[in-house]
Amino acid sequence: MREAQEDERQRIAREFHEGTAQILAGLNLNAAALMQAAPSLDQSVRGMVSEIGELSIKAIRSMCTLSRFIRFADADARARRLDFRVATIRRQFR
Repeated sequence: MREAQEDERQRIAREFHEGTAQILAGLNLNAAALMQAAPSLDQSVRGMVSEIGELSIKAIRSMCTLSRFIRFADADARARRLDFRVATIRRQFR
């Protein structure tokens, strides 16, 4: 059961990284290309395109953080349990 959960975490984290984050990166690149290709755009439109680029970067960062959390959540729990066991054993031999 635990291995299946870990495999599912890895799959979801990979999908975030390879799927959604890549789409957001493409959105950011397209926003930057639009800004360069159409310098005569109305200032309000340029502001919206710029905001799209900034929001896509924020979303990518958020996705990366979430991906790391999902990927390593179980490892952190195992490390805490191991620390607890080590402390218990040390107390027994004092």
